[in-house]
Amino acid sequence: MKTLFLLRHASAEPSEGDDHARILTPRGRDEAAHAATSLAALEPQPALALCSPAQRALETLDAMLARLPDLDVTRDPELYLASAGEILDRVQALPETLDAALVVGHNPGLAALARSLPGEAGDAERALLVTFPPAALAVVAFATGGWPDLAPGRGRLLCVRRPDRDIQAG
Repeated sequence: MKTLFLLRHASAEPSEGDDHARILTPRGRDEAAHAATSLAALEPQPALALCSPAQRALETLDAMLARLPDLDVTRDPELYLASAGEILDRVQALPETLDAALVVGHNPGLAALARSLPGEAGDAERALLVTFPPAALAVVAFATGGWPDLAPGRGRLLCVRRPDRDIQAG
C-alpha cells in the first residue's frame, strides 16, 4: 500500500515582486503548526517530503520537520506552481521502497490532484477538497500497485485536515 500526503503551503504574505520569496504570515505559522500536529498524529508517517522551493512552502515544511525530524526532504523546483499532472509525474517517480510520501506545494495544481485521486469520497470530503485552503492536508491511500501506478480515481481518501475543520473519511 502507498499513502500520499498532499499539503498546501500555509498563508503567506502578498506578493511584492519575487513570488518565490513570500514568507508565511503569523496566521500562516499557526496554520502550519496545526498541520504539523495533524500530520504527526496520522499513520503511516511519510518517510520523504517533496517540497516546492518557494519560501512559503519551505517554511510550512519546517513546521512538519519540527514534529517529524527524521523526514527526508527533496526540494523539487518542478513543484513550484506545478499542475496536477506535473505533481503526479513527480510522485510516480518515487522509489518503490517508500510506502508514504508528503508533497508540499501550491494551488491550483495540488487541489486538482487531491480532488482527482480518490475514486470514492463522501460529499463532506469532496466539499473540503473544492477550495483546499492554505495548510490543507489530504491523505490518499492506494491499495494496489506502486508509485508509477498512481492515477486519478484509484485512491481512497483517508482524511482531509484543515486549520478550520478536519474530516475523517470512511
